[in-house]
Amino acid sequence: EETGFLSELAGHAARAIQNCQLYRDVNHEVLENAKLTQAYGKEDSRLHELDQQLAALHSITTAASESLDLTTTLHEAVREITEIFNLDATRIYLVDPQRNDVCLKVSFENNPGLFAQRAVFQMGQGNIGSVAATGKPLIYENVQHDPAYDTRSLSKSARQAGFSFWAGFPIRSKSTIVGVICCIGRKSRRLRPEEMQLITSMANQIAIGVEYASRFEESWAQAREVLLFHHVTKVINRSLDLRTLLCGVMHEVRKLYKFDIGRIGLLERNGKNFAILADEGRLRKKIPRARNIMKRVLKVGRPVFFDDMKTDPLYKKWTVHQSALKAGFRSAFYIPIKSKQKTLGVIGFMGKRVHRFSRNEVRLVFSITHHLGTAVENAQLYEAVQRSREQLRGLAQRIQVAREEERSRLARRVHDDLGQRLTALKMEIGSCPVARRSNVKTPCFALIDPMLNTVRNITAGLRPAVLDDLGLTEAIEWEAEDFQKRTGIQCKVRSSVKEDSLDPGRAVAVFRIFQEVLSNVARHAGADKVKVEWKTDSGDLLLRVSDNGSGIKRRALTDHSSFGILGMKERALVCGGHLEMSGIRGKGTIVSLRIPAH
Repeated sequence: EETGFLSELAGHAARAIQNCQLYRDVNHEVLENAKLTQAYGKEDSRLHELDQQLAALHSITTAASESLDLTTTLHEAVREITEIFNLDATRIYLVDPQRNDVCLKVSFENNPGLFAQRAVFQMGQGNIGSVAATGKPLIYENVQHDPAYDTRSLSKSARQAGFSFWAGFPIRSKSTIVGVICCIGRKSRRLRPEEMQLITSMANQIAIGVEYASRFEESWAQAREVLLFHHVTKVINRSLDLRTLLCGVMHEVRKLYKFDIGRIGLLERNGKNFAILADEGRLRKKIPRARNIMKRVLKVGRPVFFDDMKTDPLYKKWTVHQSALKAGFRSAFYIPIKSKQKTLGVIGFMGKRVHRFSRNEVRLVFSITHHLGTAVENAQLYEAVQRSREQLRGLAQRIQVAREEERSRLARRVHDDLGQRLTALKMEIGSCPVARRSNVKTPCFALIDPMLNTVRNITAGLRPAVLDDLGLTEAIEWEAEDFQKRTGIQCKVRSSVKEDSLDPGRAVAVFRIFQEVLSNVARHAGADKVKVEWKTDSGDLLLRVSDNGSGIKRRALTDHSSFGILGMKERALVCGGHLEMSGIRGKGTIVSLRIPAH
């Protein structure tokens, strides 16, 4: 029994030992499996991280390659960089075209307003300026304890805000630095080589986007300049009216450069007074008597540009009241308008934002101003010609009035003196006893009657009494009847004007034009019928004379030696009317006079 019991215990012990060995082996395998699982997990996490980084790089690459909107591309880049590297803020600064300053373009922050943002750094100034100037990355693992941060930083704002990590990476396009990526975080950290490489790759893609956008912006700016020059040239060529010309040019320039105020002032004819002729979005209508920039530019004859009135000492020197700066304006430019080395005026614009004028902008504005000077001079010459024409027209009108007055005076003198004396003479001879007894006309009557007819014809030619006594309508009908008797040409009048509304001066002008038309028909037309229409049409009075003659030639309508036609047109123009003449060869001529009824 003892032997059997011990044998049974030995068997249990063997099984227990075997189970222990099996447990140990299983436990070992579990541990190995756990290690393998942990390793696989780390690798999977690493692969996931790499996948996120590649996705971010791809997103930035796509944005840089496909979009010409630089702001959209940069916003996508700072958002991706902030999320991938678990930063608190990412900012991108770009170098300005003059390569003097590095300006903040976009910013992405998990907590906006973390610390003050400085928008502009000079090249080589501060950490941002140093990265842009040297083209080398600048990394502070912990700004709280890094002495190099103290020497380079201007404001120490990252340290004061409690941040630790700060890094700046250059954005390089070929061999040129075009900007800086600034990475900021609260926790101290050390960037791994692969992280540095990723940020560098992102910076390169951003540089491509900047280059594409810059080229597009440059091309678009050139296109806008060409378009502006085209519009300005069209405005200049389209009108000779001075105010229309100036307002059109000012509107086009102001619209392109997005200035808030534009104004153009010119010297008056006396060469002393200066007046604003075009003013859009005006600050003040009148020029103050004190020193004024436009007057200074007019005096010195050279342009002046203010990128920023607040910091420009020349602005404070050239103005006393500084009203533009007080009203919120920051940038401005004033250019003299010249023609043949003579200063005619000044064109100026002001904006409420700082504006650095590029060479292309300055060149374009100078070119526009040069063309504007020529156009202003032409417009002023045109105005002078117009004034001279108005003076000549006024003189011609005065001469016509004086001529009509003289004709009326002569007609009265002939009628009152010569006509009445001949009538008295005839009556005296008729009352002679010898003439009454013989009841036969003496030879004197044969002489006196033609003389009386001649006097009546002269009086009617000088000033028809019917025009003064019965009005223009009756005078037209009388003249047509007399024309038919004298020439044998049939002349029919169809009149629907019941009451004349013309003043005596315009009535005489219309009648004289009608006489000239009939005279031309008799001399040149070779017609046997004339039709006259005198009616009211669309609120105007219309006199239309048509004949069935040979038709006036087109050359005669534009012939400057055709003084009869020129005189008729001038009379019509003086009266505010319009004269048209047209002819068809072999079918006749039509003359239409339209004159306002009132």
